[in-house]
Amino acid sequence: MSVQKDILELLSQRDQPVKTSELAEALKKSTSTIRGETTRLKQKGYIEGDSQEGWVIADTAKEKLEKGEIRPT
Repeated sequence: MSVQKDILELLSQRDQPVKTSELAEALKKSTSTIRGETTRLKQKGYIEGDSQEGWVIADTAKEKLEKGEIRPT
C-alpha cells in the first residue's frame, strides 16, 4: 500500500486533526516523508489543514476512498 493511501486510511478513521509527527509515528515513516506526501495530498484536494494544526481528510476524498476510487501514488 502506498504511503499516501496509508495516510488517507488513517485520517479517515480519526475525528480530530492529526499532526505530521503523529502520522509519522503511526505509520513508522520519517516526518520528511510524511511532509512530502501530505503536501501532495493537499495539492490534490484529498486532505485539508497543515502540519502544525493537523490534517483531516476532505469529505470528497473520504467518499472516494470508501468507494475505492482513490489510488494515490
